[in-house]
Amino acid sequence: LCPMAAAVAALPRVTLSLESIHALCRGQSTPVTADALSAPGGETAVFDDRGELVAIAELAGGRLQPKLVLVQSARSVRLT
Repeated sequence: LCPMAAAVAALPRVTLSLESIHALCRGQSTPVTADALSAPGGETAVFDDRGELVAIAELAGGRLQPKLVLVQSARSVRLT
């Protein structure tokens, strides 16, 4: 099996804070700074600080709107 990150390798990626991931897990958009992104817009792969893929989000107007969330909650991001 391939890692989930391999499936989104062609997408721009961003690493978000636990607080921002929590917002995405609740279906809320979250702001993102331009310097945090590897591309200016469109579908974006969202990772936590451990490098785990947690969501696919749509970037528009400086905000990420979740399209597919791969974790149940932000708490599960921190459990190891």
